[in-house]
Amino acid sequence: MNLYDIIILTHGDAGKELLNSSEMIVGKTKNTTAISLIIGMSPETLMEQTRKILRLNIKTVILTDIYGGTPSNVATVLSREYPIHCISGVNLAMLLEANMLQDSDKEITIEEYVQCIHDAGKDMVQSYQFNKG
Repeated sequence: MNLYDIIILTHGDAGKELLNSSEMIVGKTKNTTAISLIIGMSPETLMEQTRKILRLNIKTVILTDIYGGTPSNVATVLSREYPIHCISGVNLAMLLEANMLQDSDKEITIEEYVQCIHDAGKDMVQSYQFNKG
């Protein structure tokens, strides 16, 4: 079993809704929290809310919505103080993969864990059209 903390940092409630959707599919998730940057909230407030959840002795993956946005920048700053790996562009496939890997019997390193999450999200981004014919 792999137990890493997962924090979803997004603009608005996107992360909370992704977490709700994920739990609808795979059930209650372990060690997963969503924190929203709401209108009028300062980056410092988002950082403080995130810092309250972080644990120095637990490796954490922070999933953010947009690379270079405030949630991503907060994750980057915190990664200098805590054992954090950041992935931007969060989507439901990434969160599902992260949570299913938590229950896996195969032990994987944090680096392998992050790569699996990244690949799952990237692989599910597809463009398609079905033509009538």
